[in-house]
Amino acid sequence: MKGLEVDRERNFIRRDPATEKQVESKRKLMPSDVPEVVLRFRDEARYLAEEWFGIEELLPAEDGSWLVKKAYPENEWLYSFILSLGHHVEVLEPQHLREIIANRAKKIAIIYKNDKAT
Repeated sequence: MKGLEVDRERNFIRRDPATEKQVESKRKLMPSDVPEVVLRFRDEARYLAEEWFGIEELLPAEDGSWLVKKAYPENEWLYSFILSLGHHVEVLEPQHLREIIANRAKKIAIIYKNDKAT
């Protein structure tokens, strides 16, 4: 098989020079264009934070919750990802992202408030 390498853990990795070049060029753009997102996970949802971000990314908060700070491009994927975590997560920063998630959650709540299940 072409373009495969084996890393130290003996995992096979496909190397595509064209793709790597494209990813590298995007990576150069990201640091200034990508905001740091701060998420708070309730203690009972720590398992979700560990699953998605890894235990090394969790920061303990004074109230017993867990914080995660990661830079993500702000787009529809990010909004959907945060909403998929449901009531287990709260966006702390940036403020405008917090407002976007809150507004979308309100729209979802309105759909379910109008009990018109058919």
